[in-house]
Amino acid sequence: MPYTLAQFVESDRLPSLPQVALRVIELSREPEPDFKEVARVVRTDAAISGKLLRTTNSALYGLGKPVESVEAAIPLLGINLVRSMILGFSLAQQRSESSAVQHAMESLWRSSLTQAVFAEQIAIKIGHPDPPTFFLAGLLQDIGILCALNVDAENYMKEVWQKSLFPNVNTSERKYYGFTHCEIGEQVCIRWGLPDEFCKSVAIHHQRFKDAQEKPEPLFVAAQAASLCGQYVVNHQRSCNGLSTLCEFLSENYRWSAGTIESILCETMFQVFETASLFNFNLGVTFSNQDILSNAKDLLEDLSIVQQTQAVDVQKLRIELHKDHLTGAFNRRFMDQVLSEQLHSSISRRTPIGLFFIDIDRFKAINDTYGHQKGDEVIQEVASALKLAVGKSGVVIRYGGDEFLVALSGIRLDSMEQLAERIRMNVTSSVARTSGVCATVSIGAVYHHSQSGDSINANWLLDLADSAMYLAKREGGDQVRFDSAHPLLTT
Repeated sequence: MPYTLAQFVESDRLPSLPQVALRVIELSREPEPDFKEVARVVRTDAAISGKLLRTTNSALYGLGKPVESVEAAIPLLGINLVRSMILGFSLAQQRSESSAVQHAMESLWRSSLTQAVFAEQIAIKIGHPDPPTFFLAGLLQDIGILCALNVDAENYMKEVWQKSLFPNVNTSERKYYGFTHCEIGEQVCIRWGLPDEFCKSVAIHHQRFKDAQEKPEPLFVAAQAASLCGQYVVNHQRSCNGLSTLCEFLSENYRWSAGTIESILCETMFQVFETASLFNFNLGVTFSNQDILSNAKDLLEDLSIVQQTQAVDVQKLRIELHKDHLTGAFNRRFMDQVLSEQLHSSISRRTPIGLFFIDIDRFKAINDTYGHQKGDEVIQEVASALKLAVGKSGVVIRYGGDEFLVALSGIRLDSMEQLAERIRMNVTSSVARTSGVCATVSIGAVYHHSQSGDSINANWLLDLADSAMYLAKREGGDQVRFDSAHPLLTT
């Protein structure tokens, strides 16, 4: 039997924090922390004291004249930065004797450090008074994966890691365990005594549907952005979709220009390596800053042009609020503000619903071979083919880059299977006829008819469809895959 959430949280194999770290967390929650007491606690651990001073005097923090004592360093750094440093030092010691598990940990740290630095850069850019807390939230938001690798490594590697494209592991986790690393991480952070807002950020950072009625906390938005940045950095050689999604998220939530996004990405990649060295994180095979940033250049240039040429007519912008400018399909804002509510309503009313997650196969090669203008034409034609096939039975959303989402309500499973095949064939013929390009799509599908006591939600359905799409791509593309682990689905 798979571990329960309680068994994970109560396991004696969870990553442990030294007493000095737990005490500093406790002190950080006081309205006016006693720096002398913090210094006394830190000095009880010689190794942590030495690392704290070495990091304080590094070029990364640029404090000017050398700091020679822990007592002098702590007021300069502030309690939250000290807390972030000490937890970072402690977690960097995690190692595994299994080469496969160690490789997974290295991938995790590459993603986590990127998330930490990117979240911190967001805090600095928006003028938030507490960047260190944003850094720590980014560093710990996938701590549940580290817990799983410590507690149940064999099963986690077999049933989750090897069946997923890290860091998109939520679907495989939920299929096997019934919960995800986000829930494990939240409980661990609560156990460590971290603030409530921090724990909630860890719990929701992978959610792709937002509550349109509730203004999210700055930390929550930054955590979700940092998660997207981590995905792009880890998978930038395999797909360009991650950067498109990240840029759209940043543009929508912060109104940042392409130049601002590029500047923050550059600073993030520089500091990731500096931070890894200071904290002694083992990132495994190094990845090139230049490679990551050069892959981003073309898309950021396209984004800059779009931002400069967008109409300023307020009424027109209101009308077009939910439309993607390139394809005329609905956009991510529609997904967050309208579709989320519709899906939750269908689930509560027990109306059958279906989702297609669609990705254009080898789209990067199309861009590289024919140019970005032709790539845009292919995206537009795919969107047109989708809208024609779906008609009034559902909605078509451009999820990001060359990815689309189709949502269907009140549809039967057999009709959905026929529609998926029709979409797959029509897209290929339409693109070839109008653009002269051979393009195929991979379609991940999920069908759900809620029953009494069903706890499934819109985010889970989207993850299931996304996972099925990646399975279709792994098997060569140009095919439809229904999620086969769901009890109501057939393949």
